[in-house]
Amino acid sequence: MRISADVQYQSELFLLSAGKISITLDSDWKEPASARDEDVQAAERAMQFKLGWFANPIYGTGDYPEIMKTRVSAKSKAGGLNKSRLPAFTDREKVLNKGTIRETFHVSDSDQIDLYHYTEAIRLGLRYLAMTPDSPSLTG
Repeated sequence: MRISADVQYQSELFLLSAGKISITLDSDWKEPASARDEDVQAAERAMQFKLGWFANPIYGTGDYPEIMKTRVSAKSKAGGLNKSRLPAFTDREKVLNKGTIRETFHVSDSDQIDLYHYTEAIRLGLRYLAMTPDSPSLTG
């Protein structure tokens, strides 16, 4: 994980190189198809799974987004697994993720953050995605 690389860099190489730390994240923007609650939730959920996956541990709580942990765990159990496919951070990793680097080495969360954004998409609530053998094709 990136935090481990930060710790190693700051403790072993920073004084030699005086370099910068940065991270580049990629995320499309998800816009709800309507103001309906299920569409708004679908757009937020999609953003949490795309951008929150990496940004939340580093710049947020130190952990994955709650919706991601809940959904992946439920799907893992439904698939017959005993535990979630999403690895859990230890309490120590959560602390390191959310700011110990900054406090220990007196740097910002990162010297630079880049966000690539190329596409916007409309997100529909699950009511539109429930397909049956008699349902029309989503692609026409």
